[in-house]
Amino acid sequence: MFNKGIYGTTLASEVADRLFSNITAIDAPDQSFLATLRVLLRKRLPQDERLRLVCRELHFTEYEFTTNTASQRMNMIMPDVFRHSTTLGHSIYIIHTTHSDAGTKMLEFVKNNVGKNKRHLSNFNRRDDLQVFYARKVNALFYTDIAEQNTVIFTNKLELKHFHALQMLIPKYLPLLFAGNPLTEMETALLKSTGRKSAAEYEALLAEFAKSLDIRAEIIRSKLAGFETVFERMRANEIRSEINSHQSDYEHYLSLMRDVANKIQECQYSLAGIECAINRQTDDSELMEYFMCNKNLSIIQVCGTAIEVSVK
Repeated sequence: MFNKGIYGTTLASEVADRLFSNITAIDAPDQSFLATLRVLLRKRLPQDERLRLVCRELHFTEYEFTTNTASQRMNMIMPDVFRHSTTLGHSIYIIHTTHSDAGTKMLEFVKNNVGKNKRHLSNFNRRDDLQVFYARKVNALFYTDIAEQNTVIFTNKLELKHFHALQMLIPKYLPLLFAGNPLTEMETALLKSTGRKSAAEYEALLAEFAKSLDIRAEIIRSKLAGFETVFERMRANEIRSEINSHQSDYEHYLSLMRDVANKIQECQYSLAGIECAINRQTDDSELMEYFMCNKNLSIIQVCGTAIEVSVK
């Protein structure tokens, strides 16, 4: 079991993340497990299905753990959000502690309270076969759901060498995906290499798989995608900007025209009312009657809205 961290592998690169967007990892100690999963599942996991590797590190002490109720302890180990999410798609959860004494207590609790006919994760079966296989490598408990899509691994510590060794039996964690689809010779060699003392063989095999997947071609496609039409796209953006500017001007002038049209219409309505009032004045008005009745007033002249009179 090698302690060297695996980073910068092509199978966990930004391009690979796009190629394998349905195979992801959260909080993994290095990129090895994710790379291994992508090698093994590239032809086994349908594109419309997802798989997550989740590593959850627990920081509580033995005292903090043992002084809580059973429900509280389970929520410390695996909150509801984690427990519920294991029913969606495929997943591998690795739950480990930073304090070995707390880890020992956690494993005792899990063994007594988790799995079929137990209080928690009753739809998961404990995998004693996996526990026996790893007995000399890592102190852990393994549980796989009845649908054979998800496996949860509880361990009291997770050093890099343990993390690498846990990859040796990935097909056992996801039985449904490997049923009727056995490992190839090269895939088997890759899994076995995760248990070696040196990472050389593992890294060499990863490189071979990356080459067979032609990741380089995908990187080139990713980097040069659209390069040959860059000038056309720039001109297209300029024209779009011009169209937006003209459209803005058009909307502005159209708004002004609407305002002018409304004002013309208001004036026409006012004029029509005045003309009607003018045309209705066929009889003597009150002003006329006033002057006729008042014998002491004489009209000298009328100019516009002014009347010049003399008073006797």
